[in-house]
Amino acid sequence: MTDIGHIGSPSGSQSISSFVASGRLEEAAATGKAQDPTRSRDVHASDRIEISPQAREHALHLPRIKALPEVRTDLVAAARAAIENGSLDTPQNLEIAVGNLLDELDRI
Repeated sequence: MTDIGHIGSPSGSQSISSFVASGRLEEAAATGKAQDPTRSRDVHASDRIEISPQAREHALHLPRIKALPEVRTDLVAAARAAIENGSLDTPQNLEIAVGNLLDELDRI
């Protein structure tokens, strides 16, 4: 079985293979909280995990997504207001937008 405990897990958490080796899967071991025997369940050798191609693709982009800057809600609100009141609809802004679009298409 592949050890995937490091994906999205806090540092120091146990891997899935260590739970399988112990024969028990306990939420307490994964979270570091006190063990609650009523919340554990048996893990069988036939238990499997399958990760879809879409999930694998998304996982590849997580570092890039996390590196994105925070959304500046003040700028978003100002842009929405300018769009709603029509102050962005000028020939100069249209020319800039089309130029930026063409530049972006040239990079593809």
